[in-house]
Amino acid sequence: MANSIGSVRLTPRVAALTAFAILVVLIGVVYGRAARAPFVHDDNISVLGNASIVRLWPAFGTADRPGPLNPPRDAVTSGRPLVNLSLALNYRLGGYDPCGYHVVNMALHVLSAILLYGIVRRSLLLDRIGDQFGTAATPLALAVAVTWAIHPLLTDAVEYVSQRTEVMMGMFYLATLYASLRCLTAESKWGRATAAVGAALACFCGMACKEVMVSAPLIALLFDRCFISGSLRTALKKSWPLYAGLFGSWLVLLAFNIDAPRSHAAGFQAGLPAYVWWFTQAKVLLLYLKLSIWPWPLIIHRETALLWTVPEALPWLLPVVLAAGGTLFLLWRGNSIGFLGACLFAILLPTMAMPMPSEAVAERRMYLPLAAIVVTLIVGGYAIFTRHLERRRAWEGQGADPSVALPTMIIGASALVFVFAVVTSERLQAYGDVITIWRDAVVRQPENVRATINLGCALQDAGRDREAIEQFERAISIDPTRPDVGLARRSLGLTWARLGQPEKAIHHLEIAMRLRPDVANDHGALGSLLVDVHRFSEAVPQLEMAVRQQPADVLALANLASAYANLGRGRDAVAAAEKAKALAVQQGAANWVTQLDAWLATFRGRLTRN
Repeated sequence: MANSIGSVRLTPRVAALTAFAILVVLIGVVYGRAARAPFVHDDNISVLGNASIVRLWPAFGTADRPGPLNPPRDAVTSGRPLVNLSLALNYRLGGYDPCGYHVVNMALHVLSAILLYGIVRRSLLLDRIGDQFGTAATPLALAVAVTWAIHPLLTDAVEYVSQRTEVMMGMFYLATLYASLRCLTAESKWGRATAAVGAALACFCGMACKEVMVSAPLIALLFDRCFISGSLRTALKKSWPLYAGLFGSWLVLLAFNIDAPRSHAAGFQAGLPAYVWWFTQAKVLLLYLKLSIWPWPLIIHRETALLWTVPEALPWLLPVVLAAGGTLFLLWRGNSIGFLGACLFAILLPTMAMPMPSEAVAERRMYLPLAAIVVTLIVGGYAIFTRHLERRRAWEGQGADPSVALPTMIIGASALVFVFAVVTSERLQAYGDVITIWRDAVVRQPENVRATINLGCALQDAGRDREAIEQFERAISIDPTRPDVGLARRSLGLTWARLGQPEKAIHHLEIAMRLRPDVANDHGALGSLLVDVHRFSEAVPQLEMAVRQQPADVLALANLASAYANLGRGRDAVAAAEKAKALAVQQGAANWVTQLDAWLATFRGRLTRN
């Protein structure tokens, strides 16, 4: 079937290629200016400090030499091996040059956008709604894809390398829906079988990218029920092989999460009451909707006050409950708006239901849900405008021609895309420098403790110690009792140590240890400083704790050996130094091997004399 963009008639293949070219150029122009932006925040662990991406084989490796399908538990890619593998491929091709990582994120975003175009176009041509939208399917689909692709709210997901988890999951989610739609509308058995296999493969891959993919099989089934089969029973009976493959992918998700790889960051055991999280997420959902319409200001790490009681949560809960109820009612009626609302809620539900105290709100979580909102506004707006023009013409016997709705929509969408492109370009400027992105967050939210700490760390890494101290002290003054303020205390302590004031450093590290008793780095740093000021008896328990928590920490073991030796515990000193030397040899730290050899000779000499 031919369709058109404006007044130009195009075949589906040419229309798709044209849409793809437009998306490549637009995304390349807007995001290309930030292609050399540095790694930020979680990238330090997920990319720069991720030992599992420096080799492609063996795929899983061992605990000491992990492979790309065995990401570290503290990385964003934990439990998401396919994303980790893509980072390993990036490393193989370009090392730690951030440009290659950004280019891959942009390419994935282009693929997601063209898949969205295909889904919208094919949906608008279905029998149930084709009479209303069929002649406008191609331009409407292109308007949706371009508007979504260039929306400023997506900058966090696309530009922030570690959030490839969101972009890859989104791409496979859309690929699952597109292949499912091809399967449901195929005219031959071979076409149905091929599309069903493609949908299952895409769904399996998505489950290996991020847990939010869990809703994809359900959304595919609901689409079938609303737009094709008319009922769940008919859908399952008619296309059971497709759904067997899709729902079977849940086993993959279970396999990657059976040992709770994200338990350190999320879960009901994280210390935050579930009802507080759910109350707060009602407020967050309305914020997401606001940013979808008015995407400013955008913040790389946004904080929001938790809602602890029903009265303070009610202004947020009431509209969300009404919206959820309305969505269920419309979905039951098989209404398109009900389906799109279900997509929004289903994709956000995992992050809204599972407490993640360190990050109550994250703009990148709207990467895929935003597509449902854009479809609603553009396609729904076109339908309302067309109906309005038709009614006016019927009432007045003359008046506006309904056919002007499509050109008007194209002009309006073009203007919106232009505005979004400008805003997105402005937003991407903040990613040009690590200090800039965190200073931007602090300016937008002066009481944002985590952003203030991260700004201090960026200044510290840049050697601007006095400015870093100012930010750490400011973060502490905002709320000195928060556990994550322990990072500010630790960083403040290390900065004072570098400035030659060990007593100030020890003071802050002791507080950091009380705030974060399970963080080995705090114990190791404090123990090392205590050794430097010859407070050996106090250093030993700190260093022993650090070694228990991180047995492969050569520095902590070496300092522990020194503390033992100065306390006259020669045998313990030799044992700790020997273990440290073995680890240093294993890790290829030649300077430590030489130093520890000298220490061992001294320690053994003392034992012989005694």
